[in-house]
Amino acid sequence: MKVCYSITSNDKNIDEEIQKYFDSATITDEIKNGTDTLDLNLSCLSSLPKAGTVITFSAGYDEILNLLGKFTTNEVSCNLFNGAVTVKAKAVAAYSDIKSKNKIRTWQQVKLSAIGKQIAADYNLQSKFKLDNDPFFEVYAQNNESDLAFLRRIANENGADIALKNGCIIFFDDSPDVFEVDRKEIASGHLKTAGTTYKSVEAIYFDKETGKYSKIVVGVETPRFQGKGGFQSATEAKGYAKKKLESLQKSAFSGMIQFSKGRPDIYAGAKIKLTGVRPEFEGTYRVTKITHNISAGSFTSSAEIG
Repeated sequence: MKVCYSITSNDKNIDEEIQKYFDSATITDEIKNGTDTLDLNLSCLSSLPKAGTVITFSAGYDEILNLLGKFTTNEVSCNLFNGAVTVKAKAVAAYSDIKSKNKIRTWQQVKLSAIGKQIAADYNLQSKFKLDNDPFFEVYAQNNESDLAFLRRIANENGADIALKNGCIIFFDDSPDVFEVDRKEIASGHLKTAGTTYKSVEAIYFDKETGKYSKIVVGVETPRFQGKGGFQSATEAKGYAKKKLESLQKSAFSGMIQFSKGRPDIYAGAKIKLTGVRPEFEGTYRVTKITHNISAGSFTSSAEIG
């Protein structure tokens, strides 16, 4: 397969040259509060990009391109000996701010879908709600955390998750994208235990027949995770507990994978299903960070998972 890439800019003075004089690039994409970044190395450039210049980078194989991100230039350096230029950029404001700016606020009398829709609108993003249930909250506090971290926390606490992809915040029960990765596709990597491995989850629901609160437990033995309460039925509580247990058991492992080739299709927030490895480590894991390294004839990707 032949590596291909496309680099464009909203600055007409450099738009053609950045593709022509491209040497290499490193792109990071992560789901936590860090800002996605681009480090772009060029052999030369007749006109240096100004701060705020938007650069769009796509890469792939055999003329099939995947968008890796849109970035805003924030630093430019030049080698005084050979004229080589390095451009450092971060994700455009919407993607950067939703991950990095912490907020303290209280949401009242609101459904989860409405919270997602409002936060998406704040950043000119779209929102898609793919959950069977839409929890209602009397009061829910955002505690000095970014909007993306808050949305992920509130979704996780209700047995769901989110992903930020192609200008849209997606709420889902199961990851919208699960990429199967066999051991043969891995150049190197490791997994390790990290934190408590929970054996069961408890959830509280209101039993309308008895007029009292009851608990339901999914799994056996201890340690047991004390889940949330306030569900309106045993079915709803059990669904939450089952998904929460699956999430907790997988989050007890973390690690890194160096793929044998570039994987432009995989993004932070997606999941990978490992096969062909030790039986106790086979399963589905979330990609918390992925790094792409691209040059004219080479493309590699590595992922942090947990």
